Amino acid sequence: MHNKTTEQLITGLNKIRAKINPENDWQFQFIVEARSNYGRTLFYPVNDRAEIFLRLLGGNKKTFTKQELRIVDAVGYEVIIKPNYADLEEVLAND
Repeated sequence: MHNKTTEQLITGLNKIRAKINPENDWQFQFIVEARSNYGRTLFYPVNDRAEIFLRLLGGNKKTFTKQELRIVDAVGYEVIIKPNYADLEEVLAND
């Protein structure tokens, strides 16, 4: 499902997370808000953690792509999408 570059990114992020939190007891909720804009669903950061990830992506980004949310989910963080979707699985099912 992921391309080689995405897999390398996920592997790198998992290694960093393992060093920071070896017990893997880190409760991390990554909250975004889904808004429809001209037939496209855009994902805006809601909490501080989502804002930080968006800043890490660089540039003047204001929204996340579905692919970026997949990466955050693959690293093991809980992606919560408000108000229209219960979780990331439902969003990805609409691809």
